[in-house]
Amino acid sequence: MILTLVNKKGGCGKTSLACLLALYWAERGKKVAIQDLDPQGSADAFVSNIDNENIVAYRPGRSYDHIITDTQGGIRPKELKVMVEQVDLALIPFLLSPTDMRATGDTVRLLGEEKKARLVFNKVNPATTIFRDRSNYANILGVKAIKSHLGDRVSYKHALVDGWGALNAKAKEELTLLVKEIEKNGQK
Repeated sequence: MILTLVNKKGGCGKTSLACLLALYWAERGKKVAIQDLDPQGSADAFVSNIDNENIVAYRPGRSYDHIITDTQGGIRPKELKVMVEQVDLALIPFLLSPTDMRATGDTVRLLGEEKKARLVFNKVNPATTIFRDRSNYANILGVKAIKSHLGDRVSYKHALVDGWGALNAKAKEELTLLVKEIEKNGQK
């Protein structure tokens, strides 16, 4: 599967989600390449520092089970269109806030009628009213949403340094549900 994580808004969790997806698949023996298009280079740093031979930096012409592209906030419309044409699924990490609504709306407008795009609710607190109303956000934005979500968990941050073993049971459960739905949505 070829995925890209896009959102014009920075800080919504594109890099973290890209790395967590890589950890999930690598733990299951899949070869995962991460392509870091963010000048900040955080995904490249993850690949360099994580102790997992199944997670590598993307190199054209090589064979991988999964390719995940991490993009920068503020990606330009032309770059976005070209990138999304080449993927199975474009994931739009989204924090439940009015600020994210505005910036994510810009991303969705740039994607236009793109049927490969899916909103991913990231760093959520399920005990809040805004979380319970999340389907309204997807409807307002005019994009389909992955029903599963990732909570705002410290163990996700630890996993970006220490790998899969740093995830607690609830984090593994959330990530597994999310990946299963991503795989279902990304099938051709």
